[in-house]
Amino acid sequence: MKAILLEDFHKHLASGGIAEDAPIHGVVRDAEGVANLFGEEGLRMGLPQVGQVKSQPPRAHEAPPPGLRVLATRGQNVSVWIWIREWIQAAVQVDRLANLYKRMPLDQAARDRLWDSSVLLFGVGSVGSRMAILLAEAGVGHIRIADPGVFEIENVMRHEGDLTDLGRLKAQLVADRLHRVNPDIRVESYPVDLCAPENETLLNQAFQGVHLVIGATDRLRCQLHMNQKSFARGIPAIFPGCYELARGGEVLYVLPGRTSFCLECLRGGFSRPEQDTRLDYTNAVDPADYQGEPGMNAAVSLIVDVAVPLALGILLQGTDAELAKRIQPNA
Repeated sequence: MKAILLEDFHKHLASGGIAEDAPIHGVVRDAEGVANLFGEEGLRMGLPQVGQVKSQPPRAHEAPPPGLRVLATRGQNVSVWIWIREWIQAAVQVDRLANLYKRMPLDQAARDRLWDSSVLLFGVGSVGSRMAILLAEAGVGHIRIADPGVFEIENVMRHEGDLTDLGRLKAQLVADRLHRVNPDIRVESYPVDLCAPENETLLNQAFQGVHLVIGATDRLRCQLHMNQKSFARGIPAIFPGCYELARGGEVLYVLPGRTSFCLECLRGGFSRPEQDTRLDYTNAVDPADYQGEPGMNAAVSLIVDVAVPLALGILLQGTDAELAKRIQPNA
């Protein structure tokens, strides 16, 4: 059995800086012979407690408390023990969190820019949840999530959640996923409708210090509200969306002062062909009007794969990163 720990957790164990009986969070995979173990960061990742920190190794046949099967010793000689009908000492592998972005094709200046960037993401459904994960994987250091929705079984095939997430708030579900990518990411969740008039104070709070707004919500009224708020503050915004059955879609980015249009300009100016009574994503106005279209996740991913590089390109403006060259202002 091998126990994999992050370097900071291992250092805290070795220094004795972790209290006696402090919880250990993680996953023990008996069939694969691997245990992924974390300290307090495991709580942010939404992982269950699987063990405790102790000063001494376990006694040979003294069973652990119910539900706990891992013991890690603190002090100079860190050891990890896992209960499998008896205590077995695991080999310890220590990984550095700093190596997460080691293979990213970005120089240090670009990495620092992304880590210092703050993104406000409205809607973490099929498009928004995937965008959030990809932004975290690219190295964005601060992500705010706004979505009042609850994860349901119909969402499983087009979302980052799975069957173990049924009944959870989408905002919290995605926050956990982001912390599993990197537990040091700053994630703020707003599991309410920020476009509702009674939440105007929260909405203004969510906009503070933001470098990019992403409108991945299905509700056009909310998108237009976000467009107005971001444009007035001079904050760039991206509006990705899928059409009916995800047969196609669009990604619009708005750079206040640099592009000659905004979402409201285009929505007011489009001459749309007559459509049938089925509603596409971009025509939804209120939750009562909206009926989700069962587009395949692979089709949704095509829109995400366009939107995320554009989002990164906006955040990387002023750097030498290739992604920054994708942004073509039309002032």
